Amino acid sequence: PDPRARVRWQVVMAAAYGIGTAAGPSLGGWLSEHFGWRSTFLVNLPVGALALYFIWAHLPRYQPARTGEVRIDWTGAALVALVLGGFQTLIEAVPKSGLTPGNGALALAVLAGAAALLACERRATHPIIPLDLFRDPQLVTLFTLSTLSGFVMFSLIFFAPLLLQGGFGLSPQEAGLLATPIAACIALGSLINTRIVIRLRKPTTILTAGFSLLVAASAGLAFASRHTAHLWLELAMSAVGIGLGFILNNLNIFGQEIAGRERFGITTALLQSTRMVGGMLGTSVVATIVNHRYAAGVGDALAVIGAPLQQRWQPKLADPRVLIDPSLREGLVAQMKAAGLDGAALIDAVRHVLVDAIHLGIGLTGCAALAAALCVGRISHIRFSRSASAAQKSAEARADEVKAD
Repeated sequence: PDPRARVRWQVVMAAAYGIGTAAGPSLGGWLSEHFGWRSTFLVNLPVGALALYFIWAHLPRYQPARTGEVRIDWTGAALVALVLGGFQTLIEAVPKSGLTPGNGALALAVLAGAAALLACERRATHPIIPLDLFRDPQLVTLFTLSTLSGFVMFSLIFFAPLLLQGGFGLSPQEAGLLATPIAACIALGSLINTRIVIRLRKPTTILTAGFSLLVAASAGLAFASRHTAHLWLELAMSAVGIGLGFILNNLNIFGQEIAGRERFGITTALLQSTRMVGGMLGTSVVATIVNHRYAAGVGDALAVIGAPLQQRWQPKLADPRVLIDPSLREGLVAQMKAAGLDGAALIDAVRHVLVDAIHLGIGLTGCAALAAALCVGRISHIRFSRSASAAQKSAEARADEVKAD
């Protein structure tokens, strides 16, 4: 449909996403607190069954017009899966074990797979990744922004609850309630976006505003402490959601306008895929930074009790789960008390270490959001052109008004 109509329909999709996921953190926190973390996965059973019913009963069947034989690029699809899977394994393995021979072989395999993918896509009649799209600098900029948005979004979604639970000592339910505004405000941001983006002389300004909100939210979380008011934390979470509401839908609409009608589908799919790749990179890189910083900080905190005791207790305190699971924490504190140590004080010291480690990781996400905000300027001015059918309907409406007069 007309791009203006597509912008409005994106609100419906974003609202459905926001309503559906707003209950997730709170419900997950409540289930984890009362029935254990494994119970959260059982939610997928009734929800998945209901989704399958609606697909079967209500989703309209779309039969595209056949314009010739289409050969599915199975080889390209397999190579994409292997390259991305190998790359994720590599970026997780290198920080843990270093450049071992196994990791070196994996890196060579990923490079070889990437070369094979490029060769395959050049020869394929219907490639899964049309390489000519990457010759357009505007689309490359949008793919870059999508990658950075995934980097920031998934990093904040994963590590903000860890900061609240492990660092600030909140219960899973309290942390879930504080994190809920992220999902709820995505719908709110999309609604606000619809009202203003189609009226802006330069629509890409909304992307700058969205990434600026992510920068501000990252800064707010990076400087938050366990004594920070919950209202301030909720404002930071809301800024994340509204910022993403300004970004996610517009990346799709802008990409579709630049690529043209014939490339709507593949452009949207690549934007979604690059967002997931960014999320994979973000969570892996930030997790590596947090884990290394946390392990080093725990060692420094335990240095005061002497090397023998440090070697005994550091492996147990180096696992952040002890700060989240009350039963593990209470058992460890009891063991330390029996050994003549002040377990509660050590737990508090380790919490401060975790907070500092997560602050460093969130600071990195803020830098990624800032880089994205600066990158928006590389996109040329986008105009929402009306489709032929929409223009015809508008002309007919004006003609009816003239006749009525």
